[in-house]
Amino acid sequence: MTIHSSNFSQIIAPLILCTLFSVQIYARIDAEIDFEVEGSGFHRTLVYNVHFKNFINKDCYAAIYMELPSVLYINVNDIAELRRQRTNTVCSIGEVDVELFMENASQQNVTTCASINSSSCSLMIPLHQRYQYARETDSYIDVIVPKPKLLLGCRKRIKDHRVSKTDLCKPCDNLVTKWREISYRMSNDHDYTWSMPIGDSSLSMFVTYITLLVTLIGAIFTGRAIRNNASNNHQKTD
Repeated sequence: MTIHSSNFSQIIAPLILCTLFSVQIYARIDAEIDFEVEGSGFHRTLVYNVHFKNFINKDCYAAIYMELPSVLYINVNDIAELRRQRTNTVCSIGEVDVELFMENASQQNVTTCASINSSSCSLMIPLHQRYQYARETDSYIDVIVPKPKLLLGCRKRIKDHRVSKTDLCKPCDNLVTKWREISYRMSNDHDYTWSMPIGDSSLSMFVTYITLLVTLIGAIFTGRAIRNNASNNHQKTD
């Protein structure tokens, strides 16, 4: 059977164009993240609203992976509460003792994951800041929250995106076989700085003397009140 060159080009050319177009779509998968912070003080919640672009795959999950410095931690009770509410799946590996000061604590890595709905999802990480030892002349310290990795996991293969070697914790790790790291743009592209008060060690002697003075005055008034009360009771008995 003879195939004319014109017919051949009409059959093959569209296939080539479709292939190239498909590869281009997969190659351009990226994302934009709207970053928000809820709460105040030592306990805050990081909210990452993820929007994927040029994304046509289904049955996929997004994950945020973050390596926390020792000054920050996630509480296992918060993890259990999020799972109970079925809003996010959050897990962590590392230090779990919430009573430790920063100087004595080790690091944690945290993963939060959720299914993608209409090319977007919202991921939350409830963070806490550890207490720190007092420092001389310092009343506040700035903690910079590290930027996370964004990973995409699909049941079908995603071309032109390498499989990530990041070790996600369970159960996020079990959602799909392979996770791929995706580049993203942050809507407010700057580091989030978390300022917290700490003790000033240069005032330790002053605080010690004031504490002793207040304790002594309190002891004097307490002793006098006890003596007066005992004297009144003795007079009533007589």
